[in-house]
Amino acid sequence: MRETTAGVVSFDHIHSILLHVTGQCNLSCKHCYVASCPGISLDSEQLMRVNELVLQAQKPLSITGGEPFTLPGIEDYLSDTVASGIELRAIFTNATRLSQHRAFLERLFNQQSTIAFYVSLDGVGRSHDLFRAEGSFRAALEGARMLKGLGFRVNINTILHNAIDEHDIRGLFSLISEAGFDRWRLDTPFDAGQWNASKRCHALSPEAAAGLFNLVLQLSLQDSMPFELELDHLLKYIDGTFYFLDTYSLDDPVCACKVLPIWPDGSITWCQDLFGPEFTVGTIGDALDATYERYLPFKTMSIASAQSHISACQGCGLIEHCGTGCRANSILLAGSYFDPDPEICGILRHRLYKPISDTLLGYRK
Repeated sequence: MRETTAGVVSFDHIHSILLHVTGQCNLSCKHCYVASCPGISLDSEQLMRVNELVLQAQKPLSITGGEPFTLPGIEDYLSDTVASGIELRAIFTNATRLSQHRAFLERLFNQQSTIAFYVSLDGVGRSHDLFRAEGSFRAALEGARMLKGLGFRVNINTILHNAIDEHDIRGLFSLISEAGFDRWRLDTPFDAGQWNASKRCHALSPEAAAGLFNLVLQLSLQDSMPFELELDHLLKYIDGTFYFLDTYSLDDPVCACKVLPIWPDGSITWCQDLFGPEFTVGTIGDALDATYERYLPFKTMSIASAQSHISACQGCGLIEHCGTGCRANSILLAGSYFDPDPEICGILRHRLYKPISDTLLGYRK
């Protein structure tokens, strides 16, 4: 299953490694999916072991949390990681503590200028603060602007919730465009962690979310697409090209996400959205070869094979656009690995993509 060239193992089905350095955070977000490991952090010895695994795999590394910049020693760790020859691809942060690290971030840019920062803005002002913490919007925006001023690529992530309305979308669009941020990704919360307790009070209906996605597209087209765009499963605009919906063949893998996640307790799961012993394929103390062997079946199963186990997907004419959906969604929303994905089923069966399709068609005419 692994390919070997000149005696070197190639971990082909791992495209990147996502490291949760800590479960600690200075905010309390309504949708946090890392709530299952609060207060847990990797120590310096464990972080050194992680870097050994990353160097062995020869894959890029992304850093997330919790909030990475709550981890004592995070500056030294990031500097040492880059100095070791690891490609530090991305850092996910709420950006509220970055002013304390400005001098370090200047040095980090000089070490590796290609790092992308992903910053969360979940509304404008009050709507963001209601979802995360009082005063966090102003601090996050200042942090994001500082990163852009230092020269980093800055991508904005927005989670839609019921305190966000058209005013927020228009306000965020203006802020992102004026600041010169590089990409705006909008999505709905993943059904795990804190969201299980919060969604009844804070969820936005799928129809309302689709309407806001379409508004973002309309604003972007009117302004000649000032930044890259990702709208949930519906649309991407990357490197000057539009990608509408997804298209799959039955031979494609059912899980296209080739990320190896490492959690704050040192466990490794087969999915970056699933934490817990039932999803664990190894630990940082295990040999990477052995962990990879356990991870591999989840990344090589074909859509055709998954479809054969899911009665609701057999004979469905939408399979080329859903690929049976996300297995993590199936587990969390429907109950098991071999269940349909209710989220993508809803998008396609209720044609929630149609407003975006109509907007694109009107633009191309």
